[in-house]
Amino acid sequence: KKDESDVKWVGNLECERQECNKKPEDANGFFECNGTKLVVSNGTAVTVNVYQDMCRLWCLAGFRVEGGDGIYVCRGDASFHGSGKCKETFCNAPSLDMVEGAAALSVNCSSQLRHAESCGVRCKEPKVALGVFNCTYGEYASIPRCKNPSDSFIRIPYVRGTLRARLHVVPVPTPAPAVLPPVDENKNETTETTTTQAPLVIPTDNPVGPGLRSRVQAG
Repeated sequence: KKDESDVKWVGNLECERQECNKKPEDANGFFECNGTKLVVSNGTAVTVNVYQDMCRLWCLAGFRVEGGDGIYVCRGDASFHGSGKCKETFCNAPSLDMVEGAAALSVNCSSQLRHAESCGVRCKEPKVALGVFNCTYGEYASIPRCKNPSDSFIRIPYVRGTLRARLHVVPVPTPAPAVLPPVDENKNETTETTTTQAPLVIPTDNPVGPGLRSRVQAG
C-alpha cells in the first residue's frame, strides 16, 4: 500500500463575493451602479457588480420613479433586487375655474398634458390672456391670467432650479499718495490725508439650475 503520510494540500483558497452580471433595466430610464470589483477584460479595466453593490434608477425627462425608491441591490443569488419603475407624468386637464375671467380653453387643453406640453385660454372681452398652462412633471409650472390691457403688471419667470453664482473680487488700484501742502516751520501743525478703499465685489454670472422656483405674478 502506498504511503500517504506526507500528502498535503498546496495553494491558497480565497472567497470572493458573488457577481451580479446582469444589470437591472428600465425602458424609460437608466441605472447607475457603484461596481466595486475591478477586472481586466480584453486589456481594458472595467468594474463588475458584486454582492451588496447598488444600482440607482434615473428616469428620462417627463418620467419619475414610482412604486419604490429606485434602488436595487445585488443579492447572494447573483441578481439585483429592488423596487421602482419610471412612469410617465401627466397634468390633469385644465378647467375654466382655474383662471378668473376665462371664456374658453384652447382645444389642446381638453385632455391631460404631458411633461413640457402647454395650452392656453381665451378671456372674456376686453381682457386678454397673459401666459399659458405649462405642465412640468405632473404639475402646472405656470397658469395663465386674464388681465385688462390697460393694467400694469410685473412678469416674473417661473423656473425650477438651483440659484448659483460666482463672485469675482476686483482689486481696487492703490491710489496715488496724497500731495501734502508745504509745512510751515514756524507752526507746530501738520496736515495728514488718509485714503482707504475696500475691495469691490462684483457678481460675474448668475446661472439658474434645478430646485429654484419663481412664478408669473400679475399686479
